[in-house]
Amino acid sequence: MQEAPTYKQAAGSLSISLLWAAVSVTCAVVSALAVSILPAGLSPVDPLPKVLEVILLCFKLGPVIFVIAALLLVLWMGLSQLLLLPLAVHASRARGWTQIAAVLLSLPLLAMVTLYSRHYLTFSLPGRLDQSLARTAHGLTAANYLWALAAQIPLSLFSFSRLACETQGRWQAQRLLLRLTLAGASMLGIVSGLYLYNIAAETFPAFG
Repeated sequence: MQEAPTYKQAAGSLSISLLWAAVSVTCAVVSALAVSILPAGLSPVDPLPKVLEVILLCFKLGPVIFVIAALLLVLWMGLSQLLLLPLAVHASRARGWTQIAAVLLSLPLLAMVTLYSRHYLTFSLPGRLDQSLARTAHGLTAANYLWALAAQIPLSLFSFSRLACETQGRWQAQRLLLRLTLAGASMLGIVSGLYLYNIAAETFPAFG
C-alpha cells in the first residue's frame, strides 16, 4: 500500500539527503587531498610514517571540510531542496513513470535556482579558493548552467528516491529506484557530454 508522505516527513528526508551530499563531498575532497599529498616525500624504504601522517591529516581536516561543504550546500542547494519539497510530496502520490516525469521536468528549473544561489550566496573564503569561486560563480553561461544541472540531478533524484524508500512499499520503492537510476544516469551522461563539449569548444575554437 502506497503511503503519501507528510510535509514534515519529506522536509526531514530532504534535509538528511543534503547532509549525505555533504558527506560525499567531504570524502571526495579528503581523498583527492590524500592522493595529491601522499606521493610527495614518500620514502621507498619506509613509506609507513608518511602514510600515517597523511591519514592523521585527513582525520584532522575531515570535520572542517565537512562543515564548509555543508554550509556551501545549504547556501547553494538549500533553496532548490525547499522547492523540491512540495513536488516530492505530490509526486509520491502518483504511480509509475508519472513520478519520474514530475521530478525530471523540474530539474532544469531547480538547476537555475542552484546556479543563482551559488551566484549570490557564496561567502568569502581565504586564498585561491575564493578567487576560483569568484571566477566561476557569476553569470548565466552554458558551462555554469551545465555545472548546476550536473550537481542538481544526483541530489534531487537521491532525495526523491530516499523519500520513496521511506514511505512506499519495498517492491514499489525498488522499481522506482531502478527507474530513477536509469533516468538519472542517462541525463547525467548527456549533461556531462554537453559540458565537456562546451569546455572543448571554449579551449579549442576550431573544435566548436
